[in-house]
Amino acid sequence: MASIRRLKKDIDYVADMVIQDCFLYMEFHDEKTQLAAWEIIIELDNRRCDFIQKANHPDGKNNPKLVKKHYKGLILDFIDTINKSYTKLNELVKTVD
Repeated sequence: MASIRRLKKDIDYVADMVIQDCFLYMEFHDEKTQLAAWEIIIELDNRRCDFIQKANHPDGKNNPKLVKKHYKGLILDFIDTINKSYTKLNELVKTVD
């Protein structure tokens, strides 16, 4: 891993891309489905704050193996969260068409 700073920037960037896609979806669809998109945005924003908090405070600061394991788990959990958010957005798009 290059740096914690870079990791936090990547978390912000990827989460912002999902949020932008949700706003783009909301621009072209009715109010009924906009609430579901807002739920995705709120959930992802809360999770993003949790991920940044976890990035700032790794487990086992004195043990490099534990730190590496912590960040690897953090990255995998973040990727899983992004995939779930896109899956929810994809289901919204399918229900409208």
